[in-house]
Amino acid sequence: GVTGNPIQRAEVLVEGTALTTFTRVDGRYELTDVPAGSQTVRARVLGFSSTTLDVTILAGQAATAQFELREEIFSLDAVVVTGLPTAGRRRELGSSLNQIQMSDVDLQPVQSLETLLQASGPGISSFINQGQVGASGRLQLRGATSVSQGNEPLVYIDGVRLSTQRTPAAAAFDGRNTRVSGFSWNDINPSDIDRVEVIKGAAATSLYGTEASGGVIQIFTKRGTSGRPQWQFSITQGGNFWPRPSSVIQQHPTSLDIDVIKRTGHVQRLSGSVRGGTPDLDYFFSASGTDENGIVDTQFSKHWTVSGNFGINLFEGMTFRLTNTYTHRRTRQVADGNNRYGYMLNVLRVGKGYYADNRDQSWVLEQEYFNDLDTFLGGGNLEYSHGDFKHSFRVGLHHMESANSGYQPYGWHLNPLGTISQRRFQNRLITAEYAGTYERNLSSTIRSTFSVGGQLFDERQLDVRANGRDFPGPGEHTVASAALTDAYESRIREVNAGFFVQEMIGIHDRLFLTAGIRLDGNSSFGEDYAFQLYPKFSVSYVVSDMEAWPDWWNTFRIRGAVGTAGKAPGAFDATRTWNPIAANDGEAGLTPGNIGNPDLGPEKTLEIEGGFDADLFDARLNVEFTYYDATTTDALFSVRPIPSEGWLNTQLENVGELRSKGIELSLNGVVLDTKKFNWAVGTALTTTDSKIVDMGGAAPFGVGRNQEIREGYAPPSFFVTTVTNPDELADPIFSDEPQYAGDTFPSTTMNFTTDISFGPVTLSGLGELVNGGHMVNAVAYLNTIRNVWPGCSEAQALGSGLLQAAESDGNAPLPRKCAPSRIQFCDTVCDRYQPDQSHGLHRYRSRVAPIEWSRRTGLA
Repeated sequence: GVTGNPIQRAEVLVEGTALTTFTRVDGRYELTDVPAGSQTVRARVLGFSSTTLDVTILAGQAATAQFELREEIFSLDAVVVTGLPTAGRRRELGSSLNQIQMSDVDLQPVQSLETLLQASGPGISSFINQGQVGASGRLQLRGATSVSQGNEPLVYIDGVRLSTQRTPAAAAFDGRNTRVSGFSWNDINPSDIDRVEVIKGAAATSLYGTEASGGVIQIFTKRGTSGRPQWQFSITQGGNFWPRPSSVIQQHPTSLDIDVIKRTGHVQRLSGSVRGGTPDLDYFFSASGTDENGIVDTQFSKHWTVSGNFGINLFEGMTFRLTNTYTHRRTRQVADGNNRYGYMLNVLRVGKGYYADNRDQSWVLEQEYFNDLDTFLGGGNLEYSHGDFKHSFRVGLHHMESANSGYQPYGWHLNPLGTISQRRFQNRLITAEYAGTYERNLSSTIRSTFSVGGQLFDERQLDVRANGRDFPGPGEHTVASAALTDAYESRIREVNAGFFVQEMIGIHDRLFLTAGIRLDGNSSFGEDYAFQLYPKFSVSYVVSDMEAWPDWWNTFRIRGAVGTAGKAPGAFDATRTWNPIAANDGEAGLTPGNIGNPDLGPEKTLEIEGGFDADLFDARLNVEFTYYDATTTDALFSVRPIPSEGWLNTQLENVGELRSKGIELSLNGVVLDTKKFNWAVGTALTTTDSKIVDMGGAAPFGVGRNQEIREGYAPPSFFVTTVTNPDELADPIFSDEPQYAGDTFPSTTMNFTTDISFGPVTLSGLGELVNGGHMVNAVAYLNTIRNVWPGCSEAQALGSGLLQAAESDGNAPLPRKCAPSRIQFCDTVCDRYQPDQSHGLHRYRSRVAPIEWSRRTGLA
């Protein structure tokens, strides 16, 4: 509603001219040199409806225009940046866009930017497959559009592109690692963020070109304001805990060391900021520190960050903004996953591990795995407006450097002489871009906005590793003090450059037609591959601006877009490479590596999307709906060359085709709104149907444990050997070929939010529900094949007596999970290593025993 309070930093402009300004702290503003005559003046700001007034200006006299802006859940006149060459209004965008105002969610239980996005709206999924502190998952917008080049979106912070490279997991000398990787954007303090914009799919990201088919996320940090300094401090306290062991662990409540080692890890975060400035200079400074402890005694992650943003009005029409953020994180991790040094792998062996009849597995925690990550993000943006022209020049740097160490001390159980591993990883991404816009009225009802620009990205990566083993004795050691050492070094540089043009026609400020094209070149393309074109077209029509539209239906807009974006191959995928080797007596040699392909180009994703946005009942209910259909052609699949040519490794080729389609629906509303009580709720539904349409003659290939790329199935899907007679009193019969067992990624996702306010007290909650995805429990699998998995042991013990009873009485009921074929299957797998005959598949978020996981997916 309208509160009567002054609004700061609202943009006030005279339509049809370049005259624009922003309101001060008290809500006042001033525009000079306004031409005499009748003028239309517009006021707009994020989170409020846009308002116009017709003002008559008399020569030599001042005029007053006072605006009342109404707060809205959804505003078509909100200023947006993502998906447009320069800042524009949401009503002009033909694609769906999620805009998250941090002022709307700052009271919600948000631990990181990743968890905020995960529950913020439709079409956004986060896949987190481990729970150690300092770790991050992988974000995916809509369905899969690539099987080899990843599906993560591009990420920008204040217009500077972030590298999507993750820090490598800390590892032991032999490569067995902690299964924990980090992503630098999770180090951003949520308190420093002003808003987030998310666009999904190729139809919305054509202007971003190569590497943008997975969508784009833009993060905008807070800026200074004109006026006295404003201080803000916050303290967060919490804990990480494992509330209840799974049913497998409960079978042996006194025999697992996990109840001795696990703990409730204390979490605290301190942050503070100050903002202020004058009309010509504004500033924002912030600092924060986080100390987080994990559920296992040795786990911790300590993080601090400092930021500084400045804005300067150099002269009329020209502004310069500088943003800088530096972060440091030190994390101690625990070896985990399906490796012999892993914590859970050994704890869940119930006294049948490397120490016979000893259930104390604390020796696992004597290893030391550390990750130190330093990140700098800086950018400068120069904007200049003159008449109908607007120009933006931007440069930025994202530098990430991590140091990993893995250490097994002298006298350690599995490697008595000790080992050490050191790894240094650097990634530097430079951004340079220009965007120019010429905006003018073609007539009293038609407005043209023509944009042109270009971008350059230069990314370099350095990876250096050194390993050592066998120390001469106890003490503090380095790699140089080990008897046996080895080293590895890798350097990669990739350059991407693009040029774009776009024309948008606005008719009656109601109908918007947009057409654009981008031309891209990339250093990873084959030498004979030219440039790649990415066209787009979109339409947006605000139906509710018609005069006859009913008052109770505040806003209704229909929109549609079609466009193309891409995914580039890897740095050396198009190049013929050779692998160095050490032959007999240490002589240097070469073996064939990558065969190379001079015609190798990017994957191309063509997407069509359409939908509507609606506000009803005085903006108490907001509805957004989108249908999308994306087809990726020239998909990069692994193809095995003819062996007689001497090349045995697979080569990426542009031979495949895959398709992803689905719907996105969000509902946000105010249930009750009184002076003392307010209740707002929101929900979002996403469905995704992805499928490999054509493999171009390539044979099915694996991309993970039991995960394969096969024609006609979602990318990737699980294929496993199954028991075809699980309920018979007979020996198990196994399928001849691996059978489809489920998709990797969920097909349905639902998000929920709620905010309940009682005067100054607000209770907030958010959550997510997913269905249809699966993952592998490799710990259960490896322990089962070694006859040390509790679930299998129970089935064997129960089955032995039940089988005797069933044989003596043919009518005696036999529990499903203890049918002889299942019991004998467990015996077979536990006695002999048969890797294709036992798989711990389970659905996301499920907390059931592995024997039940198998039953749910049709396995023994």
